[in-house]
Amino acid sequence: MNGLDLTPSGRSYSTTVVDKLRKIPFSRWDSDLKLRHVPFRSYDDLRQAKLKARSAERKCRHYPLANDDLPPVGRLVAISYGIVIFTDITGELVDLETVAEFYPGATEDDVWGLWRKPTLDELIGTWPSKTAAPEGAEWWQPTIEELRQVRRAARWQEAKRLAP
Repeated sequence: MNGLDLTPSGRSYSTTVVDKLRKIPFSRWDSDLKLRHVPFRSYDDLRQAKLKARSAERKCRHYPLANDDLPPVGRLVAISYGIVIFTDITGELVDLETVAEFYPGATEDDVWGLWRKPTLDELIGTWPSKTAAPEGAEWWQPTIEELRQVRRAARWQEAKRLAP
C-alpha cells in the first residue's frame, strides 16, 4: 500500500476514515503528494480496523434495500452476507456516505430494512428455491445449498446452547 488519496480536491472523504488512518502505527502524511502512507508492516492493523468496523455495522442489524424491490417481511430470505428474516422496512433513506464502505451497491434511494437471524425451526421449515439467485439481486429465496450451511451452523449453535 503506497498510500490512500484523502484530499478534498474533487473527491469526498470521510473524517472517520482519516481518524482511523491516523491511529495506524507508522502511517504518515505526505504533504507533497497529499496522501497518507501506510507501510506494509502496518497492514495487519489496517485489516483489523476494517474487520472491526464491518462487525460493528452488522451488529446494527440493518440492511439497505431498493425502495422498488422490497423483500417480504417475516419471511426467510438470503442477502449478501447470509440468510435473515426482515422484521421491518423503516422507510428511512440510507445515508450514502455511511453505507458506501459496507454496501457498495447502495444508492441514495435505498431504505433501511431491519433484520434478525432465523431460528433453527424457521430454517428447517423453509422451502428452498430451485433456481440460483438472479445476478445483482439484493435479496432472494435461498437455495438448498445455502440453507444446508446455515442449518448446520444453527444446529451446532443449538447443541452448544443446550450443552450442560
